Amino acid sequence: MAVRQDTGRSSSQIKAITGADCSPITIRRHLRRKGFKNKKRLQRPRLLQRHKIARLDFAREHQTWDIQSGGGAIMIWGAFSFNGTMELQVVQGRQTAAGFVEMLQRASLMTEGPRLCGNDWVF
Repeated sequence: MAVRQDTGRSSSQIKAITGADCSPITIRRHLRRKGFKNKKRLQRPRLLQRHKIARLDFAREHQTWDIQSGGGAIMIWGAFSFNGTMELQVVQGRQTAAGFVEMLQRASLMTEGPRLCGNDWVF
């Protein structure tokens, strides 16, 4: 059984499937030693069809907002990873290559990238 691919199984289920002659606690202990982490799945309410329809209706109704109706346009740039986030950068006017490089320098991407993604990060 490929445990890594089937992360939805409990240690009791793994014991039953494999026929292991040990307790579920022993299975959990061995999995932890191999680098697996025990996480309970988050229980979230299901997104029903009526919710999807309501979201789509809202998006269609508001896709053409302009400044007079409370909308407007702003372009921002940011970065995030498992380890953290970078401060959002507001892009002023049309973006040029030089302006983009300047914004990345302002955002300290070259120093923040390794902090967020480790030393082997790629931009």
